[in-house]
Amino acid sequence: MFAVDQALKISFVISCGLAILAFFIGTQLIGLFQSNDQTVTMSVIEIFCHNVLISFILILSVFSYGLISLLLIASNFLIFGMQLTAMVTKVGFWHMTEKIFWHALFELPAIMIAASFGFYLFVSQLVLSQKFNRNKFCWLMTRLTSLVLALDLIASIVEVYVSNGIGEP
Repeated sequence: MFAVDQALKISFVISCGLAILAFFIGTQLIGLFQSNDQTVTMSVIEIFCHNVLISFILILSVFSYGLISLLLIASNFLIFGMQLTAMVTKVGFWHMTEKIFWHALFELPAIMIAASFGFYLFVSQLVLSQKFNRNKFCWLMTRLTSLVLALDLIASIVEVYVSNGIGEP
């Protein structure tokens, strides 16, 4: 086991705090998002590619000092809050939870880890005033990217074969 970098810990707190705030704001924006009654069936590969694209954008946002992470997390979790509110209204809380719980166990950590790395340079250099260490940066980026890819793959498989198998009430 390795010690988690202080800048990464702070970045994770920033990412989670922003996601929670945006999510709760989204749940209060009743009526702005209309639930679509049509279901779109996607393959594991399609879902995995979509998740990886988002993860890579979040990871590479490290070079924007977290600006892109901030925008993506805020907008996506705002929409997520609106979608869940619409889904709860349509199918009920327990069915909605049952429908998303299993793949969210893997997908949400992947998103939060990727977003956390997006804030890494901002926190390490501007907040903590650390000198840039290219070897540490590359090591961390490689490890976190590998972890995020594994979580994205598992989430995609679970979404297709478990979550999509849970029918409407």
